[in-house]
Amino acid sequence: MNFNMKRSSAELKSFARSRLQGHYTIAVEIVLSYFALSFFLSWIGLLFFPFGLNFGFIDMIGNMVLSILMSMLSIGVSYCFLALNRGWQVRISDLFLAFRYHSDKALCISLFYMIASSLIKVPLNIVYSLSLLSGDYFSNHVFFTLIILFTVIVCFILSIILWINISMCYYIYMDHPDLRTTQIIKISFQMMRGNKMRFFYLNISFLGLILLSLITCFIGMIWVLPYISSTMAAFYQDLNRELPPKTEDGTF
Repeated sequence: MNFNMKRSSAELKSFARSRLQGHYTIAVEIVLSYFALSFFLSWIGLLFFPFGLNFGFIDMIGNMVLSILMSMLSIGVSYCFLALNRGWQVRISDLFLAFRYHSDKALCISLFYMIASSLIKVPLNIVYSLSLLSGDYFSNHVFFTLIILFTVIVCFILSIILWINISMCYYIYMDHPDLRTTQIIKISFQMMRGNKMRFFYLNISFLGLILLSLITCFIGMIWVLPYISSTMAAFYQDLNRELPPKTEDGTF
């Protein structure tokens, strides 16, 4: 199946802006609700499962559960903006879509990403553990410092590649709940084949807006995140061959 439609970043952003017109109120409400819930879950993690010298098995499980809950909320955000792009009615309660709509598959997708990310970080954890065990012996050697730096860079690159490859999983899961989790992941990999750099560039193109939001202590993200989320959904729609053609005046 050919997933290469190759709409430009500018076209995808233009489509996103057109779909957000008249719907920015609900879009901002969704983002604010997501921020509030994420902050609450993070607060629970810091309060009951803090990282530190006494970090144990229960703390690890607690943080894993909280990470999965946040991931499932992210699925709700993805659904909301895909629905807005399609002209569907959206409610705040749709943030909890993954908890009531084939939640087993949403859970499996979240677990897959968590486990895969953890496996990628194994070399980094090994190097870090060696540095702790060896004390000053390795920390004073330039060669070992270079090994740590190289490991960090490799793990970072692999994490980005993983994230890009499974970036369409949430949308596929929402559109095709009848598919098995392995099929959803496989299709996401197929969709991103030949589109990785385009997706990466699309994300990087929002860096300026994100940096500008620093001026407002990230308050500006309340308006930027809907724009980003709608554009990401448009990218999926482009690969899925469902974006409408442009009109003569260049609009959608």
